Amino acid sequence: MQHHFALAVLSCALFFAKTDAALFRYQPEKIAAGTVYHYLKTNIDGTVEEHVSLYVAAQDSLVAFKFHPGAERAGLVSAKMDWSIFSATRLASWQVYYTGERKLFATLEYLPEEKSVAVEIPAMGKPSGKTAIPHAPFHIYNFDFSSLNFAFRHLLAPEKSFTIGIADPTFAENGPVFAYKGEAEVKFLEEEKRESAQCRKYSINGAGLQNRGGFIWVDKKAGHIVDMEIAQPNNPEWQSFKLRLQSVGHMNPAAWEAFIEDQF
Repeated sequence: MQHHFALAVLSCALFFAKTDAALFRYQPEKIAAGTVYHYLKTNIDGTVEEHVSLYVAAQDSLVAFKFHPGAERAGLVSAKMDWSIFSATRLASWQVYYTGERKLFATLEYLPEEKSVAVEIPAMGKPSGKTAIPHAPFHIYNFDFSSLNFAFRHLLAPEKSFTIGIADPTFAENGPVFAYKGEAEVKFLEEEKRESAQCRKYSINGAGLQNRGGFIWVDKKAGHIVDMEIAQPNNPEWQSFKLRLQSVGHMNPAAWEAFIEDQF
């Protein structure tokens, strides 16, 4: 029995040696259900505005609402976090209309046995496909690094560098609809005040961002992202990427749904 236990420990150690999940430890007290983070997404120069409100539906569930106030359509993405690999392993993307109608646009599910994700985009009429994910934690850049946002607060040593995998939609009319882009290193640089909050400033760069990285400022006390500036855009409608925190609040589920309706 001791021999088998030793093999199991060795196997686990080898697995985590190939990932950076061991640099994190899930701390549930750092996530409060009902918290909502209101961000403004733009190019780094402040152009092309989009509002992004990130709602903590449960300690393992995030919902992102992307909208332009007064528009007839918006985006809604729900994500399930897996705190064993500190990644979002199930996502569903919806198109939300001012009439209250919601249409499923795409789904993603991580398959741990295969270390891949299965992606379906029914709105485009394309067949489902699988994409290998060779590194964990992994994060979807087009999801505005929302899962990375919630992983930061669980770092065991916040001033130690770590590596993430990055996967994203291809936005291509032909070929695969989803791709693994590669890795990026997140490296602590210094403490700095940003948007009136004392933050840890990190650099982020690597092949996963086509070596067009940037910086992330994380609230030192609360652990959420305060600001983020990256040269590589996460959507073809932008030339770069900036996500700046506007405010933090609290809503129950009914208030959250009312907030969504009020934006149309």
